[in-house]
Amino acid sequence: MDRRRLLGPANAITPAVGISSNPKDNEPEKDVTMSDATTEDKFFVQAGNIDNANGSCYMEVGDGSIILACSVYGPRPINNSFISRGSFSVETKFMPHVPQGTDGAPNFSELTGVEQRLSSFVETSLLPSVLLSKYPKSTIDVYVHVMACDDPSNLHRLASWMVNCASVALVDAEIEVRDVVTSGASGAGVASFMALADDGIVGMWLDGDASGVTTTLDACATKANAIRANINSYLLNRTP
Repeated sequence: MDRRRLLGPANAITPAVGISSNPKDNEPEKDVTMSDATTEDKFFVQAGNIDNANGSCYMEVGDGSIILACSVYGPRPINNSFISRGSFSVETKFMPHVPQGTDGAPNFSELTGVEQRLSSFVETSLLPSVLLSKYPKSTIDVYVHVMACDDPSNLHRLASWMVNCASVALVDAEIEVRDVVTSGASGAGVASFMALADDGIVGMWLDGDASGVTTTLDACATKANAIRANINSYLLNRTP
């Protein structure tokens, strides 16, 4: 059996999905877009497009306002060391031509301040889902590259799509996970959710006044659920 093919129940009903804004990428079993009243974004996704990675995902949001490419390497052995649980890391990088906003100046590490914040949020969101106990003495490394971003000041929206892109790449890499994590952004907040935990929050980044937290999180959850429905449809229908 091909482990890459995710089979649903025999009586499963697949939700209708749209078409890509890019006509040449319009292949029903490999591409999916979403248009829903709960979100302002349509998106295009394609997994398995980086040959030298264990898993990968390419994602376009809107009319190319955000373009992401994610690659997963691992599980890879850690030499001269034994750990009972696998190691998991996420690194996000902006391509040189993509602006990063006011906090994008390089610091003493290889990552800018913006890249560090995004890396931390994506890693925090995905970590509860990955079954690291299945990968002793191994490391799983995730790299998310920002190829386009029309509004670098809206990091919450960018962070949410980074999580969604990386989630698909982990599935493509056949990494064992508890659930596909999806994320939604609203206003000055972004939150990631895992349906297996009754839509429990696995990652949250909120700025501004705390008085509207409940409203913001509810809006984030609504968007994340709509995105999950379309990602699940794509994963169930894609060919190896």
